[in-house]
Amino acid sequence: MNIGLGIFLSAILLGTIALYHRTKDRWEWEKIIPAFTAIVVSISIAGGIGVFIYNRMSDKPKIQTSLWDINLSNSKTTIKFIKGQPTERGDEDYWVYEDETMGFSTVYFIKFKEDQVFYIGCLEDRYGDGPGIQRIKRGSSLEDVTKMFGEPSYISGSNDASKRLYLYDTYNVFLCLKKNRVTVYGIYNPKFGPVKLGKYIPDQ
Repeated sequence: MNIGLGIFLSAILLGTIALYHRTKDRWEWEKIIPAFTAIVVSISIAGGIGVFIYNRMSDKPKIQTSLWDINLSNSKTTIKFIKGQPTERGDEDYWVYEDETMGFSTVYFIKFKEDQVFYIGCLEDRYGDGPGIQRIKRGSSLEDVTKMFGEPSYISGSNDASKRLYLYDTYNVFLCLKKNRVTVYGIYNPKFGPVKLGKYIPDQ
């Protein structure tokens, strides 16, 4: 039972008690109480089923089309309008933005193809600063990742075998893991091909 449903049922119960004290000499409460009990039980069961269905639905992974208010369909011009000029550019098709909050920075990097976002990734300065992707954030374990998204479409590793990149074509999600923990996460457009580990994925 969630908090809202609990408050609602408590309000009904307290209201009924108050009503009983005011009308116990005039109303046939021996007939009303069984009907009232049946109604409360029905509401509780229906509410519990609703909460269960909602939780199951919210646990299912979804197709991710935006991150940090940037959509995969956005052009360079649109991103400049939304976020301003990039903090730095690796080249014309690779932009970096640094978002500082309370002395901690979150780095967002964007790779373009054909004036459209190929991928956008997030590198957090500390746990919990970035937006995350469907409850997956920096520090999430590989178990958390597979529980949410299942088996990846593609896995690649760094030359020294210390990092792995997990791609989920179905959900447009990529995740870089080191020491079995997420260090970088982002979204990509599978129509441009797979994201690859290399100079465009910042070091963690």
